[in-house]
Amino acid sequence: MKKCGLLGKKLGHSYSPAIHAKLGNYEYLLYEKTEEELEDFVKNGKWDGLNVTIPYKKMVLPLCDELSETARKMGSVNTLVRKADGKIFGDNTDAPGFSALIRHSGIEVNRKKGLGPRQRRCLSCCLRRSAGDGCQDHHHQPARTGQL
Repeated sequence: MKKCGLLGKKLGHSYSPAIHAKLGNYEYLLYEKTEEELEDFVKNGKWDGLNVTIPYKKMVLPLCDELSETARKMGSVNTLVRKADGKIFGDNTDAPGFSALIRHSGIEVNRKKGLGPRQRRCLSCCLRRSAGDGCQDHHHQPARTGQL
């Protein structure tokens, strides 16, 4: 049976094991690790796949043997997979997941009232990153990604 889980610092609030128990036939555990334990666990732990949450999304990046283009562009990893050859592959599904949620919901983001320029830039950047654009968001600069 595959051994998967959630890697983070404080996870007592997580519903992930209960959710994954309903989703598939694999073990899904919570792995609370300190910063000092992180590298050894990622490199030597007994796991097949991990979801990574804050504060470790950026810290696991250099521990990966291979990175997806999305993870490289975003500068963070939220998914780790131990490949058959033992190499650790890092990916980031945040932007594609958010983009799919927006598309699926049918929300017309460009018509939403209450979104300020900063929120529009954030949404635009997430959507463009999920399409492979490595956009950057800079404080107090005009949106580089156009209006939503």
